[in-house]
Amino acid sequence: MKIEIIAVGRLKSGSSFQLLLQDYLKQLKNSVKITEIDERHFKDKNQQNQEIENKIPDESYIIVLDETGTEISSRSFATLIQQKRETATNICFIIGGADGLEKTVLSKANKVISFGKSTWPHMMVRVMLVEQIYRGHQIISGHPYHRD
Repeated sequence: MKIEIIAVGRLKSGSSFQLLLQDYLKQLKNSVKITEIDERHFKDKNQQNQEIENKIPDESYIIVLDETGTEISSRSFATLIQQKRETATNICFIIGGADGLEKTVLSKANKVISFGKSTWPHMMVRVMLVEQIYRGHQIISGHPYHRD
C-alpha cells in the first residue's frame, strides 16, 4: 500500500518543520510520498483545488484533513490505516491551504478527519499527520512508542 499526502503550500528548505518532517519520513523508510501544491501558481482557490484533484492517484482511499471533520484518536487512526492496508491500493491524505478546500474536493473524500477544534497552521498539520502515520505504524506493530 502506498501513502501519499497532497498538501497546499511549500515547506521552506531547512525550516524546523521540514527537518522534523524529514526525520519522520526517514523513520517511515520513505514509504510516504508528499506532493506539494504551490498556491502562488494559481489565480484562485478553484484552480488550486482542481490541481489537487488532478494529483490524487487512481483507486485511492481519500482522507481529507479539515476543521469540519471527525476527531479521531491515534488508535482509531492506526485501525483505519490497518484496514486500508488490506482493502485499498493507496491512501491519499489531502491538506488544504489557509483558505481551506472547495466542496468539490471535500465531496471526493471517503473520510474527513480533524486534529481537533483548534486552528493549526497547515505546515504544522503536515508534520502532525506524518507523526500520526508513524504512530499508527508503531501501534500496528505493537511497538511501545504509543502509550495509552
